[in-house]
Amino acid sequence: MGFLFCLYREEDITFRFFVKLVDKYMKSFFEDDLESLRAVFYQFDRLISIFLPDLAEHFKVSIS
Repeated sequence: MGFLFCLYREEDITFRFFVKLVDKYMKSFFEDDLESLRAVFYQFDRLISIFLPDLAEHFKVSIS
């Protein structure tokens, strides 16, 4: 949301844009006990592991 604020420079416009963005494109991520969101994060994790293994290892060390 910070990126949007840098674009619009007004809190109310940024918030309304973010709400519309989530409502139109990301609503399904927050339904069904977040299963869609978990699937996307799993896919993202796998892609990072395959194409950027050093970064994936850094994330694993940072979490521990």
